[in-house]
Amino acid sequence: MCRRDGGYSILKMLLALCVVGLLLAAWVSRVVTGPLQSMVRATRAFSQGRAHGALPVHRHDELGDLARSFSDMEQQIGLQMAELNASRDAMTHLAYHDALTGLPNRRMFEQRLAQVLELSRRRGRRCALLFVGLDHFNATHATRRHAVCAHVLRALAL
Repeated sequence: MCRRDGGYSILKMLLALCVVGLLLAAWVSRVVTGPLQSMVRATRAFSQGRAHGALPVHRHDELGDLARSFSDMEQQIGLQMAELNASRDAMTHLAYHDALTGLPNRRMFEQRLAQVLELSRRRGRRCALLFVGLDHFNATHATRRHAVCAHVLRALAL
């Protein structure tokens, strides 16, 4: 009888250890694996330009450090992308506008003229182009400051 009681005791102890093991695994899954999976989802969403859920930045452990680092990196990349987009927009503007007057340049004129001619051709309509020349403007430009000439050009463009 003593042997059987010892066997049952061992069996009960093993069963209790299995339950504790399962509870510990569930706790680790909730405490560690869950936040790691949310970080993985956030990383994937960020790399695809999509919004993601909250990160566990409130934690005071390695996962919190990782989440705060990721959040900081995400903000820095966002700022750099905004600066890059602003620079690209400025470069595009400079490519199609005169730096001194701010008026559209020859490249813009040629592009718009090609668009109007194509539209005219597709619709079967005629179009006209008015060309205005400024007599003696080169002489004025040579004797006056650039800012004065730029002001004259802007006024004439209106």
